[in-house]
Amino acid sequence: MPHEPGWFDEVLDWLGDNLPDILSFTAGLIGVVALLLSGPLGWGIATVAALMLTASGLSATALVLRLSDPETRASLRDGFTKGEFDADFWSNAVSVGADIVGALPGLGAVANGGVRATRAIRTGSESLGFWQKAATYGSESFEEAKHISGLENPVIARAVRGFSDPAKAAHAVVATSAVTGVATSGFGLYGKAVDAKEDNVRSGTVAGIDGSRLILDSGGVIDLVRHVF
Repeated sequence: MPHEPGWFDEVLDWLGDNLPDILSFTAGLIGVVALLLSGPLGWGIATVAALMLTASGLSATALVLRLSDPETRASLRDGFTKGEFDADFWSNAVSVGADIVGALPGLGAVANGGVRATRAIRTGSESLGFWQKAATYGSESFEEAKHISGLENPVIARAVRGFSDPAKAAHAVVATSAVTGVATSGFGLYGKAVDAKEDNVRSGTVAGIDGSRLILDSGGVIDLVRHVF
């Protein structure tokens, strides 16, 4: 008699099927915490940088897992090659785009930190062992992460420059966007957890909200690219 999967097996299957979305949701949640710490709570930039690197790592992992899914790749390919811009395409495109934007700060920190560490090792007067070199790369990457954490989003900065306190207004816009992203991600995961029937209108609305956020958040990539290159 075949073995019937129990609830534990079903939970593991659900986690495996939805791992990219779970990682993206977690990355967004960490991003909100970082914004709270850097704003109202006023914590140090080092803590914010550590959270940013963690969120970027989760986003990068989600991106790799998402693009390794044949159905996701097929949906994106059909959209670009056959013009099939349906709800499934936009949902996947926005998810992939959000993961890319989320991963870039950490990748930029590691890339720039790696270049600086390599220069420091090459110009150093003493020979360093493996762990000393690894510590140098880690330290330089973390310094870059602290700098990147302080970069502004020029799109938002331009939009709020007429406010009496532009810095506070910009932080509020960024925080609202981040919280909205966590809410839409959580809503999507909840729907999958309760096996809610897929609704194109609902999916399209969520994709539209996240797409608008993606356009807004991608403005921060401008200063990031300038800094890295």
